[in-house]
Amino acid sequence: MPGNAGFGISVVGSSVSVGNPAVNFSSANSITGNGTGAAIAATNKGGINVFLNSNLDLRDADISNNTGAGLQIVMRSAVRSFATTINNNTGDGIHLIQGSALRLDDPRVRVVGNGRFGIDCADRSSSVGGDIAGVSGNGRANIGPECRGF
Repeated sequence: MPGNAGFGISVVGSSVSVGNPAVNFSSANSITGNGTGAAIAATNKGGINVFLNSNLDLRDADISNNTGAGLQIVMRSAVRSFATTINNNTGDGIHLIQGSALRLDDPRVRVVGNGRFGIDCADRSSSVGGDIAGVSGNGRANIGPECRGF
């Protein structure tokens, strides 16, 4: 079943948690099959969009098979992720732009099999920190040349 025409989840100017470690059952979340709208620009579709000074705490998620980036972090937004798999998206697994930040913590985040970079920073003002050992087997490269550590 196809997902949304644009993003599966959009976080705009707010703080959001996806997944909850406090519950006694699986809190796995699937964000799949989004970005199917032919009339929507490639930069406006994919799995999750975190935009405009937003914060996302992402755990126990499967972000896969989206047209576009699996996770896009834009305009001074920040994401902390663990125990998440981002794979088989047509664009970057994770795309950062305009002073955004990403922190990958344990349990390890897997970013594999995406069409472009595993993690790509579109500018030198964006940064990536934490455990990047789970980033492998992506189309162009695993880590884009502009990405810097915290």
